[in-house]
Formats: sequence, C-alpha cells, structure tokens
Amino acid sequence: MTDEAALGVVPERVEQAKAAVRSVREIAPLALVIGGAVFLLLADAIALPVLGGWYALLAATYAVRWGVIDHARRSLERDPERVLRLAVVMATISGLAWAVVPWLVVSRGDLDLRGLATIMVLFSLAASVVTVNTAYAPVTIFFATPCTLSLVAALFTLGDPDVWILDVAILTYGAVLVRSALVGERRYVEHFRLALAQEAASRSLSVAAGELERSNERLVHLVDHDPLTGLLNRSGFANDLDDRIARAALRGGKVALLLIDLDNFKAVNDSQGHPAGDTALAETAARILALVPAGASVSRTGGDEFAVALGDDEAGTVADGLAQRLIHHMAEPFSVAGQPVVLGCSVGIAVYPDHGGDRQSLVSHADMALYSAKDAGKGRPCHFDIDMLSRRHAQRVVEHDLPTAMDRHEVEVHFQPQVSLVDGRLVGVEALVRWHHPLMGWIDPPAIVDAARRVYSAARLTAYVLEASVAVRGLLAAHGWRDIRVAVNVSPRDLPFFPLPELVAEIAGDAVGRVDGIEIEITEDAMIDLDLCGPKLAALRLMGVKIAVDDFGTGFSSLAYMSRLEVDRIKIDRQFVHDLDGDGHNRSLVQAVVGLGRSLGCEVLAEGVETAAMAARLAELGCDSGQGWYFGRAMRADELDRWLADFAAAAPRRSRA
Repeated sequence: MTDEAALGVVPERVEQAKAAVRSVREIAPLALVIGGAVFLLLADAIALPVLGGWYALLAATYAVRWGVIDHARRSLERDPERVLRLAVVMATISGLAWAVVPWLVVSRGDLDLRGLATIMVLFSLAASVVTVNTAYAPVTIFFATPCTLSLVAALFTLGDPDVWILDVAILTYGAVLVRSALVGERRYVEHFRLALAQEAASRSLSVAAGELERSNERLVHLVDHDPLTGLLNRSGFANDLDDRIARAALRGGKVALLLIDLDNFKAVNDSQGHPAGDTALAETAARILALVPAGASVSRTGGDEFAVALGDDEAGTVADGLAQRLIHHMAEPFSVAGQPVVLGCSVGIAVYPDHGGDRQSLVSHADMALYSAKDAGKGRPCHFDIDMLSRRHAQRVVEHDLPTAMDRHEVEVHFQPQVSLVDGRLVGVEALVRWHHPLMGWIDPPAIVDAARRVYSAARLTAYVLEASVAVRGLLAAHGWRDIRVAVNVSPRDLPFFPLPELVAEIAGDAVGRVDGIEIEITEDAMIDLDLCGPKLAALRLMGVKIAVDDFGTGFSSLAYMSRLEVDRIKIDRQFVHDLDGDGHNRSLVQAVVGLGRSLGCEVLAEGVETAAMAARLAELGCDSGQGWYFGRAMRADELDRWLADFAAAAPRRSRA
C-alpha cells in the first residue's frame, strides 16, 4: 500500500496535481512570449496605453498564477484536489486575460492581416496549452473556453457572413481542443495506473525473488547444517572431513577426529521431554563451540552425538587436551526447565593417517574408541588402538551368533547360592548367563547382555533367563526351599525397550499375575533414569517381585534416590569386600552401606565372599548375607540340584519353610 493510499488519497490525483504544477512553469514563459508577439502585431493599430495595460495585466495574471500554484504545491501530497482546484481557477483567470485580445482586434471594425495573424497566435496558444497540460483536462478547458467564446463573439459582431464561417471553424477547433484535452487526461491516467501496476508488480517480483533467494540459501544451509544447533550435520561434516583429509594428504599433515557422546542425555530427554532435550543439545553445542580452537569444524552427527575435526601437525596432542576440557565442562551442571542437569560425555579419538587412511575408516575407528570409553565407565576419553579391531570383530561375531545360540540353548543359565551370614541358611540364588562360543570360548556375561541389546534381543534374553529361573524355583521347592528367591539381572539400559512387568507376569506369574520368589537386580544406573525406570519397578513390586540394587558403590546413587526406588536388597560390589582389616576405606564403605540398608529397611548382601574369614568379618560389620566361591560357584541347574542336597545334608532342614 502506498503512502497516498494509506492517507485516503488517490495516487493518480497526486500525479495530476504534480503535472498541473509543472505545466504552469512550462506555459507561463511561453504565454508571455506569445503575448509579446501579440503586442508587436497590434502595436500600430491599438493605442499603446491600452495595449500596454493589457500586457501588464497578462503578466500580472501569470505571476499570480505562478505564485499561487507554487505555494499550493506544498500540500500537494496531502491534498491534491486543492491544488487542482486552484490550477483550474488560475487557468480560467489566464483565459479571461487572453479573452480581451479578440476585442482589441475587432475594435477597428474590420479584420485585416494583423487580425488574422493574432487569431492564429491565439490558436497556437490554445494548442500549446493542450500539448503541455494533458494530465488534467479542466485546466485546458477552462483556459481555452473564454478565449474561444470571446473570439467567436468578437468576430460575430463584425456582421460579415464570411467571418461567421470562421466562427464555425473556431467553434469546431474549440470542440476538438476540448475532446483532445479529455482524451489526453484519460490516456494520462491510464498510463499512470499501468505504470503504477508495473511498479507494484516489479516490487512484488523483487520481493518474491529476494524471498526465493533467501529460501534457497536456507535450503542450501539446511542441506549441510543441523537446524537445532546450527552445527554441520552428518552430510556436511563428511564433506568437511574429506576436504581436511585431502589437504593433510597433500602436505603430509594430520587430522584428529573426536566423536562425543552424551552419557546421560536419554535420561533428560525421557524424563523431562523433548523440549528439555533440545535445550540440552543446544547448550552442548554452545559449550563445544566455546572450547574448540579456531579452524576446527563441529558437527551434530545425530541424536546426542557430536563430532569435532582438527587439522594440525599436532592434531593428536591438541585432541587429547580438547577431549579433557570437553569432559570437564560437560560434567558441569546447567539448567534445563529450571532444573540442574549434568549430562557428562565420553570421547573417542582417531587420528589420520595413524588410525585410518580415509574418512570411513577414521570414523569407524573413532566410533570404536568411543564405545571403549563408554564401556570403561563413561566420562572419559579413549584413543583408538589396533586391539579394538579384534575386539570389534569379536563383538560382531557375538552379535551374529547370539540369537542362534539361544535357539539351540547353547546359552546357559547358571545359578550361584546366596547364604545368610547370621545363621548360614540359604536365602536365594542368582541367575547368571553363561555362553561357551565354539570358536571364541567363554563370552564375558556383560558382552552377552550388550550384544543382545544391539541386536534388539534384550527382551528375549531376559525371557530366556526368567524361564530358567522359574524352572529352578521348582527345583528349590522340591528340596523344601519354597520361599527362596531367584535373582534375575536386568540392565537399566534395556528397561525402556520392552515391557518388563508384563514379561515377568507372563513367565513367572500365577493366574492372577502374582509373582513369588523372583527378584529383579538392577545396577545403580537406574537411579539416573529413575523417572523412566521407577514406574516399571513400582509395577513389579505391586506384583510381588523383589527389587535389588546390584554392584552398589560403583555407580550413581544417593539416599534420596534409594528412598524413591524402594529396594528390598542392596548388594555390595566385590571390589569393596577384600582386605577389610587392612583397607580402612573399604571397611568404612561397607559400614556405610550397612547403615544405609538399616535406615531404608532393606537387606545388605556382600558379593565376592571367598573365605570363612571374609564371611565372619562381613557378619561383624552387619551384612545380612553373602555370595561367592566360599559358599558355591555359579553352576548349572543339575549341579545346583546336587549342591542343594549336599547343603541340606550339612545342615539338616536349616530354615526350611
């Protein structure tokens, strides 16, 4: 919308008013020149005082017209109609001044050559007015009409029929002038409106072109950048890393790649929602950008994973220092939705050309280093080394063969007894997964659990162990231990991916869904994801399932979280039960855990009990029960059957229910 339209002013009227002002400036000098010509033509026939008076009147008329219009143009934009009205009035006055001329011509009583010449001058003046002022017809009409009518009337008074023919011609000429003025105004307005429309269309096209260009720029940016953080995305980072490697190859330089994974992002995202997760990712991006050196490229490669590429001859050394700073700063809390959050991060590092000759191998090896850092306990950096390749190969073999091994029952479930340190009675057994691979030998149990997670078989492995545990419950009942619990380990990392309460109820529940004699062991990591894990664990408790915290003291815990979790048993990790007399720290920790258990009303079990002396010392410190080689190793169900018989024979019917 134009400014005139915004004020309620018609744009073409403004333009007509401007043209009217211009026409006065153009016609006034011409009119005075023509007036001088008339003066000269009539100088010999008309008394000079009369003729001079007329010319003075004419000049004064145009001077006033000039002044009035020049003053009125100041309000032209605001009130063009006023300017146009004044232009018509002043044109009429000018026309009346020229209307005197015909009466001067005929005042002698005849029409000689001078008179005809004067008439021709008037015709040319009227024509010039039409030519100069095509924008607004009334100006032309109100100027020409007095001149024309005065000329016709003056000639008519001569009483010469031949002159009357000239009157008809003059009237016809006047009509043509009026029509030309009207046609000229219409064309002027149409041309102006067309020009206005073209200008508006041009502006619209210009704006549209600008928007299109900006949209294209945004699209080009989005092709290579992450919209949430503004960092390079996976595709953009791949191109950048390829370029860095190519330049390093030409000059014999190095490129360091750091892959960064947020340790606790999932807990924030799941418990506080995706907006909080987005805030955490944006904050992470800002912290990384604040730490990296100039010339480094930073990317969000997906989810909660970031990457940094450094090109420098000392890239490996620089990467070490940067990784340490990243871990330190990401361990500092920041606010998400008004709550303090600690994400933490792990970093995997690989360096070109030491650890890979192209982008694919460099990324793959940095990824292996990252997983090694997380497996080692998170919150730490790890450099790629060649041994990781063999470990990765072994990992892939385990992942590939695990489903088939479960189908063939090659994965075994062993059971280790748990015995009271107070009276020596059997209080439970723990189900432990074992697998002897035909080529790789015994597979570490955590590797089995991790492989199941990676091949989306965590629920199947849990069901596999639960089924074996239910069978052992029957074995225990056959030996007279009907209330003995069978503990089944479940990783908190697996809880979000399958409905554990429903699975337990289906396999171990009775007709009404009650579950007796099953204990679910989780690690302290569940306390980080308490908002996610808590409801499932609460549902298990309502079904009658007991909850134990495994490997207590090695992870993340607090009294507040323990209270919210409502556990039935705390298991002290084996690393804290050795050398209790010589290691005051371990002894203090055991005493603290026992005190915590007492305050929460839950049992305390010590793992890794290997001697009678250890069992006695733990009993003195207040532990309720123990588990370890001193009581019995983990064994198959048939071996447990024999162990139960021997245990019962050694202590006949001890604490049978």
